[in-house]
Amino acid sequence: MKHYFILEDHKEQAEALGKIIHSYQPNTQITIAISVAEALQKLTECTYDVFFLDIQLSTEEKDSGNGISFGKLLRTMKNYTTTPIIYVTSFSSYINEAINSVHCYGFLHKPYLATHVYELLDSLSEIENFPSLRLKNSDCVYFELLFTDLIYISSHLHYLN
Repeated sequence: MKHYFILEDHKEQAEALGKIIHSYQPNTQITIAISVAEALQKLTECTYDVFFLDIQLSTEEKDSGNGISFGKLLRTMKNYTTTPIIYVTSFSSYINEAINSVHCYGFLHKPYLATHVYELLDSLSEIENFPSLRLKNSDCVYFELLFTDLIYISSHLHYLN
């Protein structure tokens, strides 16, 4: 069973997103937090597989952060360094920071359709079905590299290190 985490300050929107996810994958558990403080408490309940984070939270949350700062915090935690984060927001100006600083998996721009959520979830399941990368070394020998063993790849011209 997959565990999804939704951080959204508007409970109705979070519940609607949860219903969309349940309609796509009925056998899921969804945890909803409406503030960063609540989200931090709920992180200890279980290990989550995917995070849906709103970027701009209510003004009373200014002291405790926003979805970007929460995403950065997740990346410092051992369990969540590579866990997919999908930002759900109407503020597209944050996309650069979400991609470059948090390394998010996706970006849903409000208002979104259920099909947009389904497309992102489809692409996540495609990654899970391909757990390895086939590479050829300098001796022209092919080998499989498991994504779980992968730490870092850099490229130079036609070569990977």
